[in-house]
Amino acid sequence: MDQDNKLIDILLHKTDALDSRLDSIDKTLVAQHEQLKEHMRRSQLNEENLNLLREEVKPVQKHVFIVEGLMKVIGAASAIFFVVQQALKALF
Repeated sequence: MDQDNKLIDILLHKTDALDSRLDSIDKTLVAQHEQLKEHMRRSQLNEENLNLLREEVKPVQKHVFIVEGLMKVIGAASAIFFVVQQALKALF
C-alpha cells in the first residue's frame, strides 16, 4: 500500500511538471503570435511604402531617360559639327 502511494505521488508530481511546462509553452505561443501579428502588420506597411516609392520614381526614370537621349543627340551633333568643321578647314 505504501509503495502504491509513492507511485501515485510520483505520477502526480510528473503530471504537475508536465502541466507547468504546457502552461509555459502556451504563454510562449501567445507571445509569439502577437509578435507575428506585429511583423505581418509592419511587412504590409513596408510593401505599401515600396509600391508608393516605385510610383514616385517612375517620373524620375522617365526624366533620366529623356536627358540621356538628349545628351546622346548633342554628342552626335557635336561630333558631326567637328567633322564638318575639320573638313572645311582642310578644303580652305
